[in-house]
Amino acid sequence: MLQSLVASGTIAWVALAVLAAEFVALSLYFRVTGRGVSPRNALPMLLAGAGLWGALAAALTGAEWIWVALGATVALMAHVFDLAVRWRR
Repeated sequence: MLQSLVASGTIAWVALAVLAAEFVALSLYFRVTGRGVSPRNALPMLLAGAGLWGALAAALTGAEWIWVALGATVALMAHVFDLAVRWRR
């Protein structure tokens, strides 16, 4: 079963859905309690992960190379932005 999830790329789409749910949960928790990671601070980190999972999904499903490159580029840009913001603190 796990082999088919990976081979079909479904595992990457599941991970993207989990990332989206994580963002919603973090945002709601922050809004309700005022504690935790603010959505503004969590977004670059989660976008980096989403870019990597998107690139993996594209690669596993045999999409054209441009989609793999796009996902990797999104991940890199989000990671650099996140690092730059954290570096200033």
